[in-house]
Amino acid sequence: MSIVIGQMEVIAGDPQQNKNTMLKMIAQAKEMQADLIVFPEACLSGLFLGENLRRQGFFHDCQAFCREIAQAAQGIVAIFGAVEEQEGKWRNAVYMAMDGEIGRLEAPMGDSFAPGFYRDFLPSQEGKLYNLQIDGKVYRTGFLIGDWRAKELPYTANDVDLLINMALKPLLLDDESLQPVLEGRPFVRVNAVGLAPQGKHNYLYSGGSYFMDAQGFITHSAPFLQSDMLDCRRNQPRLHVKPEKEEMLVEALTWGARLFCRHIGVGHAAIGISGGIDSALAACIYSRALGSENVILVSMPSQYNSELTQEYAHRMSMGLKTDYVCLPIQEQVDYISDLFKQKQGMSASGGMFSFHLDPLAMENVQARERTRLLTAVAAARKAIFSNNANKAELSVGYCTFYGDLAGAFAAAADLWKFQVYQAARYMQKLYPQAPLAEISALRPSAELSVTQDVTRGLGDPLRYEYHDYLLRGWVEKQLDPGDVLAAYQQGRLAELLGCDPAVLNQIFPTNEAFVADTEYWWRAYNTIGVAKRFQAPPMLALTKRPLGAAAPETQGAGYLSRQFHIIKEQLIGGKQI
Repeated sequence: MSIVIGQMEVIAGDPQQNKNTMLKMIAQAKEMQADLIVFPEACLSGLFLGENLRRQGFFHDCQAFCREIAQAAQGIVAIFGAVEEQEGKWRNAVYMAMDGEIGRLEAPMGDSFAPGFYRDFLPSQEGKLYNLQIDGKVYRTGFLIGDWRAKELPYTANDVDLLINMALKPLLLDDESLQPVLEGRPFVRVNAVGLAPQGKHNYLYSGGSYFMDAQGFITHSAPFLQSDMLDCRRNQPRLHVKPEKEEMLVEALTWGARLFCRHIGVGHAAIGISGGIDSALAACIYSRALGSENVILVSMPSQYNSELTQEYAHRMSMGLKTDYVCLPIQEQVDYISDLFKQKQGMSASGGMFSFHLDPLAMENVQARERTRLLTAVAAARKAIFSNNANKAELSVGYCTFYGDLAGAFAAAADLWKFQVYQAARYMQKLYPQAPLAEISALRPSAELSVTQDVTRGLGDPLRYEYHDYLLRGWVEKQLDPGDVLAAYQQGRLAELLGCDPAVLNQIFPTNEAFVADTEYWWRAYNTIGVAKRFQAPPMLALTKRPLGAAAPETQGAGYLSRQFHIIKEQLIGGKQI
């Protein structure tokens, strides 16, 4: 078949740039003597348009650019998508352009990967078939937009000769489901690449477009995450092998950071490097995304940072070949501590009072002092500074307001800690001189007090080998503490969560300890965790439920069901499990 798939980078809200990309691809397809070039849905306008949906000038430009595309489509059929305005509503429309003429096609719409986004679109259209002449043969062709994996297709194999799905699809690590096809009919899957920002959440269009023949074999496929012109002629098969899971994860992190920085017009990054695995991964991500010469690693030790982790921080810069600076913070921290000891305040009653910064408050002082220095380094380098948080930390607010919660972009914020380690293992192959494996062997620790001394095997209150899976159960599987206690009582908690059964006995010596831990983190997840997620920076979204995206967050105590309280009484009352 002389079909070309235009797997293009779609820039949301920039129809001028998208139109230019399409015109170049149409010209190339004509040189290839193709009959048909197909682009993704909303490729001209982008799908997430923000305030542009309220601007008439934006839609007028989109319509003008549609006409330009039609003029360019001389001797070739071009199929593409754009969002159009109609009587105050928007429609996710599919267009066919040829020989200066253009018309809108009836293309039924499935679901969106962005919850609730299609709510404001005009009602879905009924599917119609169109006769396309390809290689001298007429094909009854149906078009799809949106996600049809959970819905019945609006066409049957008896009606259709060719099915084309133009749906934009992001890269989601927790989604392995396949696109539905019509048995015995060729299938064209068209996707885009690029970054799709929706509020704080930045999705990555995954690419990976392909042509499947009538026998169900994929004979042509495009690479993931990169623009491509895929020529689907039968005598020219071309396949790109999908990367393995760890490689795909690292490529997604790299492209996400690269495109975010490009979108905001910044080419340099400053990374607070602690000697821990999260900051080490961030250093690798931005080194790959921007080039090591455009990255500076900033070590900011206090009295609690061990010589071992300080050595790892320095070795990371040598292994990645980045700039490096060490800016100790202990002098500033001591100054603040002494200042509060010396100064008194005046109470409302006219008396005097003294301040007391307890150990937890001093931990937060350290985190904020580090961010103060990091922002100054970033300003001096005309760089962004990264947020190095992972999903476990953000879910329960294990981070400091205006400290390590800050940053321009959180590339790994949709990764659980075990996925951070997975990415680090692959990065170790790319940067063999960096001490990633050695850092991974340490217990994770913020090193903010003597209780987090890594040289003594101490560290964070989150035991990621268990809490990763507990929190994932709450965030991504909609489990609640009642489900957790019931599974624990029945001896099937490890199976339910997917963690190693041995870690439960290692972490929780008694039922009381287990119940107290569950209650503590549930409260954090529903109270301070919500407040901190509201203030978290933009993040790369790589799952169906990035924090705060799938449903509006409500800050509260977190309801504990009657089931939870009944099982709690049984467990703590000493009944056998």
